[in-house]
Amino acid sequence: MLFNCITELDLYILETALKTYKEATEKAKAERYDDKKMLSINVYPSSILRTAYENLLIKLIRRQKLISGKKLMLEISEKTLLPSIVDHEGKGLESFRSIARKYRKNYDVKFAVDDFGVGNASMSRLEEVDPTYVKVDRDILHFEKKLGRSIIEYLVDLKYDFNCFTILEGFDECSNFSLRELVVELGVEYIQGHSLGIATPEIKARLDKEQCENIFEILNWRQSSNRNSG
Repeated sequence: MLFNCITELDLYILETALKTYKEATEKAKAERYDDKKMLSINVYPSSILRTAYENLLIKLIRRQKLISGKKLMLEISEKTLLPSIVDHEGKGLESFRSIARKYRKNYDVKFAVDDFGVGNASMSRLEEVDPTYVKVDRDILHFEKKLGRSIIEYLVDLKYDFNCFTILEGFDECSNFSLRELVVELGVEYIQGHSLGIATPEIKARLDKEQCENIFEILNWRQSSNRNSG
């Protein structure tokens, strides 16, 4: 019964999110900034095992064309241990790996491990999910500087061992690391946080000129560009 409730919720979230995304992209196109963003949706591993989830995905992507598969990222919730997954059809971990591979191959859908570093999200989960992205829990940005730096360096290097990229979540003015430290010194490629942009139900144009100039100044990129061009 619990799995049924979880799957029903995930089906509702999937359909609602994709329909909202389609409306937002149409509005963005009408306002002349047709820059389609990646859509991330949280989903329980048990729902991925359900035929109903794949059938709805096919309907929304292939038939209704609400989104291109390559723009969709499914974030695996840390609340369920993958090795213990068994649904009503008797599908388990091996089935999850097989289905995840099919999603990537047939629909171009990407996977992410959410809140890495807390709950059940661990190194073993990287092997189980084989994600494109690893979303790192914001608590790491508040660790003691030496420990936090070591962890972030290790996570950034995951792209060499696991062929996946790290996304740091929750960056703000209270973080123990500056934007320059994260991007320039530690090589972090993706950062999320309210100080960089607040989530909205609409797809907005790129950062305005003033915002870009502020970020470039923090990173000292402008001075570097001037030196290179001179």
